[in-house]
Amino acid sequence: MPSTSIERQTLQLERSKVDLEREKLKVEVKKTWITAVSVAGGVLIAALSFLGSVYSQYRQSQTQFQLKAAELVIAAQSAQQAAATASALSALFPEQLPRDFASRFPQDLPAFGPDIIQAKVELLKLMEGKSPKLRAPIIELWCKLFREDTTFECPK
Repeated sequence: MPSTSIERQTLQLERSKVDLEREKLKVEVKKTWITAVSVAGGVLIAALSFLGSVYSQYRQSQTQFQLKAAELVIAAQSAQQAAATASALSALFPEQLPRDFASRFPQDLPAFGPDIIQAKVELLKLMEGKSPKLRAPIIELWCKLFREDTTFECPK
C-alpha cells in the first residue's frame, strides 16, 4: 500500500482517469450503435422503397398485359373468333390472365371490332340512294360475309 499522500493522490487520479476512459468507451459504444441503427434504418427504408417500386411496376405490367389481351379479343371479327382468341390467350398465359378470362366474353355478341364498324359505314354509303330492290343483293352479300351480325334481317 502506498504510504505517502502524493502516491495516494496519484493512484486516485489514475483511477479517475480509468473511470473516465470507461465512460468515454461507453459513450463511443452508444454512438456506434446509434450510427449502425440509423444506417440500417436508411438501408431498410431504401430497400422497402425499391421493393415497392418493383411491385408497382409488376402490377402495372400485369394490368397492361391484361388490357392488351382484352384488346385482342375485342378486335375479333365475330363472337366465335373472340371466344377462340380469349381461350387461346388463357391457355398460353395462364399465370398472367384470370382463370375466367375466356368466359367473360359472351358467345351471343354480334360482330364487333374496329373493322366491322368501318365496314358498316361503307355499307350504308353503298346503299344510300338505292332502291329496296337493289339493296337486297347488297344485304344478302353482307349476311354471307358477316354471319354473326344481326344488324339486318338476313334471308335463311
